[in-house]
Amino acid sequence: MAITITKPLSEHQANYTATVNQMASDKITAKYPIYKQLNIARTSDAEIMNTWIDSIRALAQVTKTAINAATTIVDIRTAQATFIAALAAL
Repeated sequence: MAITITKPLSEHQANYTATVNQMASDKITAKYPIYKQLNIARTSDAEIMNTWIDSIRALAQVTKTAINAATTIVDIRTAQATFIAALAAL
């Protein structure tokens, strides 16, 4: 008989939430590196940048809420997969 040791759901939630944060950060800094975020505020493109960044942050927040409300690992993975698909479209 094999014994399977699994992590508690809360540990999965913490790991997946951290992954969502990192993915959102990577997406933002790939398009707008920190130096550009600091300097663009002086141009007319600032509103476009801020709106785009805010949409990614909002998407990440909705995903993290879904992950933390999840009751199974399948729910967590589904929330992350949905986030990845939506992030790719931005």
